[in-house]
Amino acid sequence: MVHNLIDSPSTSNEQTVQKVDNCVIIKTTESKSSISKQQKSLHKDDQYAKLLNFMVTIKYELRSMQEKLDIMIQRDEENNLTKTKDLSIYDTGDIDNKLPIKTQEQLEELENDLSNNKHYRCQMIKRLSSVGGRSIKIMVKRIMAIIFIPEILCEFSYSGRGNKKRPFEKLLVNKIIFESVLTIKKFATADNAANEIEQVIKYVLIQTPFKIKDKLKMARNLLNLRFLASILRMLMPEAPIVKCGEAPKLI
Repeated sequence: MVHNLIDSPSTSNEQTVQKVDNCVIIKTTESKSSISKQQKSLHKDDQYAKLLNFMVTIKYELRSMQEKLDIMIQRDEENNLTKTKDLSIYDTGDIDNKLPIKTQEQLEELENDLSNNKHYRCQMIKRLSSVGGRSIKIMVKRIMAIIFIPEILCEFSYSGRGNKKRPFEKLLVNKIIFESVLTIKKFATADNAANEIEQVIKYVLIQTPFKIKDKLKMARNLLNLRFLASILRMLMPEAPIVKCGEAPKLI
């Protein structure tokens, strides 16, 4: 015969004391709220384990990607070294013999060589990158002075201007200028290097016509001075000839 002797108050764990055949049995039953808390704790532990496993997987995948990237970089450096050695076989003397460009015909020939001859293109980049310079501005100006005479540059603007001027940016030699400057490591890693190269080219194209006018003006002034000097010698044949920078001798 079973008798309920004690019913404990409702707590997290409920205890019931029963008597069965003169034996006392204490039963403990967990409440629903306690079971729910345990389930949530187990769920959190499971989520944490999954997250930890995911992070470990990512770690190994990143390491694998880094190793592959290192191999690719090493191969690329080896290929560049091989290309550099191959380029050293070719002499850049042929480049210098064709520069500077003086006519549109010579420019068209240069464009064809750059388009159809890979070795010639590499030679050109090697030659132009050797001019150096403390800044991108200095290097670009030197390169353009090597490639063109000023009169040819007067026929271009960077993006073209109506039907009056040709677009310089569409020339292959324009791309060669960019590539030549960017072979220099300190310029290649500089912020906005490509934009700076473009701005310098634009500046040179804009300023060249004005510089030519200034030179022509100076040349005319010099001719006028020489003409006046020759007239003075004709009118005053006994006048002493005074060289520039010397004081006239008194007789």
